[in-house]
Amino acid sequence: MLRIYLDTCVWCRPFDGQTQKKVVKETEAFFKILRMVDRKEASLVESQILDEEVQEIENARKRELVKSLMFYSIAEKLDYVPDEYKELMKLSLKIPDASHIACAIALNAEYFISVDKRLLSRGKKIERLYRIKICNPEEFLRLEGE
Repeated sequence: MLRIYLDTCVWCRPFDGQTQKKVVKETEAFFKILRMVDRKEASLVESQILDEEVQEIENARKRELVKSLMFYSIAEKLDYVPDEYKELMKLSLKIPDASHIACAIALNAEYFISVDKRLLSRGKKIERLYRIKICNPEEFLRLEGE
């Protein structure tokens, strides 16, 4: 079964303004990924970093909606940040992004999915060094033939 780590920005995507075509497509792809999880074609993994970032969402309604989606979807959680994040920071990643990816690697995720352009632009470098694919939700669906 595929193991997927969704970045905080992906979990928040359905609750962002849906006025841009790109945001709408990413939201649709996010829900297709959740349907894959429901069909047991994939499992979602997460970390304490993800929980902390979700807890910091200022809009209380959005925060609770994201938490409820996560509650029903997450299969496994990592409660620490592996030291690997220090190596990932050498690839010009910010501490939270490096921490997320280090957790995904420790959880043996095949995919790290994000909508963060800056993080995605470093994806190929990360993929060359680690056994994880960095992509956005739409690209993930294309790669998996959904």
